[in-house]
Amino acid sequence: MKSFALIFFLLTGVSMNAFAEKIWIDVRTAEEYAKGHVAGALLMPHDQIAVLIADKVSDKTAQLQLYCGTGRRADIARNTLLQMGYTNIENLGSVENAMVIADELNERNSLNYD
Repeated sequence: MKSFALIFFLLTGVSMNAFAEKIWIDVRTAEEYAKGHVAGALLMPHDQIAVLIADKVSDKTAQLQLYCGTGRRADIARNTLLQMGYTNIENLGSVENAMVIADELNERNSLNYD
């Protein structure tokens, strides 16, 4: 069964775990992103997200996980995305909080596949 799931993943790009099913988006500046971010997070500053999102995420029902320094810019970005028709958006608040959540998801997923 695991080999079928792997083949399915490789052919379709569909994820095999909850962490990868989510799209992590850092809405801070490039300078802030360079100082540390959730592994695999896309950089889309909140004031540019309307222009950048379509090239990276065409599925408006995708699970988007936004974060910034405190949650304020993530909320601005969330509202922008909602106005654009994206429907599954979560503001995780700060980068520190997002990292804790990402670590917990990774840990939980490693327990599920061992």
